[in-house]
Amino acid sequence: MAQPSGWRTRTTFNLSIRWRMYFAIFNRNNLLFTRKIGDGYAMLSRPSDTEHTPFGDIFYRESPDLIFWGKHRNVISTIGGEESAWQSQKNGSGPIPIETDEGWLLIDHEVINTCNGFVYRIVCALGIY
Repeated sequence: MAQPSGWRTRTTFNLSIRWRMYFAIFNRNNLLFTRKIGDGYAMLSRPSDTEHTPFGDIFYRESPDLIFWGKHRNVISTIGGEESAWQSQKNGSGPIPIETDEGWLLIDHEVINTCNGFVYRIVCALGIY
């Protein structure tokens, strides 16, 4: 059966969930935190265009109801030029954030463009939200 435009389906452990993506812009690597933070839900995402983007910053977003998202803030950015051997080209999410006693463990990938092409690296960061 064809899906309506904008709908996504995820099947996990014999459970099929369908939800509508309510974003005004394209996003890649959306990660929903496993529980509410404060009074609302939280997500990490990377705004993009419709193609494989040559850029990438990761943003933290909040929602009271999983439909309307706001309070966007940049949490991981690219660092251009010679300043960073890790994230000079783009960043992208990994698995869902893991809650620890010290905060949320984020595992992402960061990319540098070398003379041999893109090099991807896995990076861990501890965030307190």
